[in-house]
Amino acid sequence: MFPYDAHTHTTMSDGRNSLEENVRCAEAVGLEVLVVSDHFHPERLDLRQYVRAIVEADAASPVKVVPGIEVAVQDSEGRLL
Repeated sequence: MFPYDAHTHTTMSDGRNSLEENVRCAEAVGLEVLVVSDHFHPERLDLRQYVRAIVEADAASPVKVVPGIEVAVQDSEGRLL
C-alpha cells in the first residue's frame, strides 16, 4: 500500500464523511498524505473557505492534507473535453 490517497471527497461535495472524519481515518490507517479533491460546483462551494478548511486540517494533523479540486472541463458548447 502507498502511504497516500490522492483522490478523496468529503461532505463538501458527494463524499460520505466530513473533512475531519477523512483526516482522522487517514491518521488511523497510517497515511502520510491525503489529497482532498471534492467536486467543484461554484454555486455550492466557496473555494476560499474550502481551501482554508483544508489548510487548517493540515495544520492540526500529522498527515499532510493537500487541497485539490475535481472539475469537469467543457468547451463553449458544454461538451466535456
